Amino acid sequence: MTYCPMKEDDGDRAVKASLWEASEREILRFAGRYRQEHCAGVAACRAQDDVADAAKQKGYPKGLIRFLGAQKRGDEMDAAGLQRLREYRQSIGL
Repeated sequence: MTYCPMKEDDGDRAVKASLWEASEREILRFAGRYRQEHCAGVAACRAQDDVADAAKQKGYPKGLIRFLGAQKRGDEMDAAGLQRLREYRQSIGL
């Protein structure tokens, strides 16, 4: 029996795009909450740890949330943050 890999069709790509859009929204929401919980003069306060832990429970890397929280400026993400999101997307296959 020979191995025949499945070919990805337009429907598969649409599902992956939809899944990524939902994941990206959730990641950015966690990053925004992480940024809002910033305590002046403290590297990471308990409220930020709680946000990072909640993200981890949903399956997102804490380091990604912390990094994006530091990079997010209002509703905008800087180039380093966008690059990190692209790398994460590739790493999970979406």
